[in-house]
Amino acid sequence: IHDFEFTPVCAIFDLLEIDLVHGWIIDPQ
Repeated sequence: IHDFEFTPVCAIFDLLEIDLVHGWIIDPQ
């Protein structure tokens, strides 16, 4: 049960991290 609840959270965090990294790399700063 715990795994089922942690799966979506992990996926969301993964997507957020990828978005942040992409934005950082694309950002000229």
